[in-house]
Amino acid sequence: MLWDGRFSKDLNKKVVDFTNSIEIDKILYKYDIQGSLVHVKSMNKIGVINDEELKKINDALIKVLEEFEKNKFKFLEDDEDIHMAIERRLTELIGEVGKKLHTGRSRNDQVNLDVRMFVKDIIKHVEKKLDILIESLVNIAEKNKNIVMPGYTHLQQAQPVLFSHYILAYANKFLRNKKNFENACISADIYPLGAGALAGTPYNIDRLEAANFLGFSKISENSMDVISDRDFILDFLYASTSFAINCSRLAEDFIIYSSQEFGFFEMDDAYTTGSSIMPQKKNPDIMELIRGKSQRIIGSFNAFANLMKGLPMTYNRDMQDDKFYLLQVTKILEEFLEILPDALASTKFKADVMKNALDKGFLYATAIVDYLVKQNIPFREAHKITGNVVRFCIENKKTFTDLTLEAYKKFSPVFEDDIFSIFDANKIINEQLIHGSTSLKSIEKQILNLRKIVR
Repeated sequence: MLWDGRFSKDLNKKVVDFTNSIEIDKILYKYDIQGSLVHVKSMNKIGVINDEELKKINDALIKVLEEFEKNKFKFLEDDEDIHMAIERRLTELIGEVGKKLHTGRSRNDQVNLDVRMFVKDIIKHVEKKLDILIESLVNIAEKNKNIVMPGYTHLQQAQPVLFSHYILAYANKFLRNKKNFENACISADIYPLGAGALAGTPYNIDRLEAANFLGFSKISENSMDVISDRDFILDFLYASTSFAINCSRLAEDFIIYSSQEFGFFEMDDAYTTGSSIMPQKKNPDIMELIRGKSQRIIGSFNAFANLMKGLPMTYNRDMQDDKFYLLQVTKILEEFLEILPDALASTKFKADVMKNALDKGFLYATAIVDYLVKQNIPFREAHKITGNVVRFCIENKKTFTDLTLEAYKKFSPVFEDDIFSIFDANKIINEQLIHGSTSLKSIEKQILNLRKIVR
């Protein structure tokens, strides 16, 4: 054991097994070795490690890295974590010189560095995949930009909108998610090595130079803060949670809109499943699994936040679980980002079904209110008049277009023949001229702006 000098007994085997983290943190091998290569260079510059020792350590670390890359590295039962496994192997290769590797650092700042590098790499990968997902939604919007559909609030028909406006809403949500990941990367972009266990180190290494070698733009300002800090992980888990929520909402929409009751969408056979007993079934299982697995990401954020909230300064062994949540979330993120773009791109969007659905509700009610307002009727009164028209239609099983002008005038004398011209979904949609609205002109601007961002 690395602390044998202090203790008179060997660690209980049950304790060894309970505290061992190697199965989880072995994924950090690359970052641990990269950090060690830079660290020994820093120690060489201040004369703690001589040139000959530096070469031996560097060569041996590269050999250890090759063993990992070729899947030839052999873990031993006593390897408590990835840091000690690498140091143990280094000492096997070059003897006593290998024991100098840990000079000037603690496992506390060492693991902090490894995890920060790991998170930064994950985020770069996620951002690229998010661009692909956003672009797939933009492509769908551009190909189907003239389709009209009912817009919903409370899952009740509300107003006519362009389908492209609807699908671009998710593109904007995912773009916002990308910004959240970018912020998490900024949070992780702080070089911790030199903080030691908590108080710093007496070895006057050039932290800024070391940080630059490893792609960090900043060094930590307070050693106790950085050792106790896992905010960057919480930021990553929050960004993942926000993304998972949006994925789940998109999945829920596709589940609903592809049902027989709606029939707006038809997912491709390659992205749906059947039933073992009902031959007619075509189930949106991947969307259901996205909706289901999203709770694992949300749960990981909640669990890690709860883990951190009660910890005293500075490092506590509870933090060892950070990699468990990181790995679980990263795996699910990868699954979502891998399958969603193709599943969305292969879906058929049924323009006729969506257009016909406009007649099932009273989606032109708000347009009638606006018509009355233009005749100088106060909004609240116009709202009440239109509500009376809606109730009359429901009670008499009629639609707005079934009524005659004479019938309209019974509700208000200001109605004229031009009332019938407003019952045109495209006309209503294209009158929404405000920036960010559902008009075709607005959609074209949204598509252009999104393409500039993701390319």
